[in-house]
Amino acid sequence: MTDSRWWIYLQRLMGDDNAMTAAQRAGISASNFSRWKKGANADPEFVVKIARAYHANVLEALVEAEFITEDEAGLTEVRVGEQELLRTIDIVPLTEEVTRRVRLLKAHGSTEKKPSATVHKLPERRAPLTSARGAASRRKKEMYPETPDEGV
Repeated sequence: MTDSRWWIYLQRLMGDDNAMTAAQRAGISASNFSRWKKGANADPEFVVKIARAYHANVLEALVEAEFITEDEAGLTEVRVGEQELLRTIDIVPLTEEVTRRVRLLKAHGSTEKKPSATVHKLPERRAPLTSARGAASRRKKEMYPETPDEGV
């Protein structure tokens, strides 16, 4: 029996990590890895969790697990995780970037931060209701403000 495309991808992605470590990183059961090694299909939710745990492209992982095609993902090339990406970078620009970051750290005490996502403030929560009937009444008032109270 030959290894599945998903299993080959997982091995490259995990690098030196064993199944227990990979499972802990992804927040899934290690027993999944035994099943996948035997050729079982992965659940899409687990594929996404593993990709995110290893900072890999989720679409690439879904392609490797054969949930979508490369055309569907719009991929022309597949790279696996940060370590794989670092291996493809020429030594000169890599060394220059490391040197730049070390200088920045010495000068400012921190490295550049990646831009963060926009944070939207959520509306404040109302006080919890004491009964289901009270919740239903409040929802009704919100939906139909012109309706008078029914003695609730």
